[in-house]
Amino acid sequence: MNRQEAELKLKYIFGFDNFFDDQWKTIDRILQKKRVLLIEKTGFGKTFKEQKFDLLLFVPPTKSGKLVENFAIKIASTLQLPIFPLLKIRDTKEQKIFQNNSLKTENIKNAFTINFNIINKSILLIDDIFDSGATIKEIGKMLSNKGAKFIAPLVIAKTVGGDIV
Repeated sequence: MNRQEAELKLKYIFGFDNFFDDQWKTIDRILQKKRVLLIEKTGFGKTFKEQKFDLLLFVPPTKSGKLVENFAIKIASTLQLPIFPLLKIRDTKEQKIFQNNSLKTENIKNAFTINFNIINKSILLIDDIFDSGATIKEIGKMLSNKGAKFIAPLVIAKTVGGDIV
């Protein structure tokens, strides 16, 4: 696929004509089947610039190894926050195998807990991927029920496209 073909396809998918040069560099690398690391500005710093967090929690992996933990350690170190993993109290399957939000929600329902007091605490919650939001929502409910005052989710990546219906 050349750039002109890519432009037509991307215009059809995203609905706009113009892409920045850096976007085209990324698209070109993808077309050449080269590896790409894409970092997108999220607005997190703007939204939570003045927010003071009491602690950082991270979601334990189903299979992805220490990616989230290592990322969380770096963030916690930078922000000088105590860091804790959420406790997984039952087995779950990888969320990516489920085709819709209700199946993803059922998969992780009541799967996480903590074993310490978070009443009136502001929490920075780290996870690997945001797809349907089911994991973040389920954990957010659990933390709220345990008395958290404020919960800010931060993810490493967000999927494009969402659920298959």
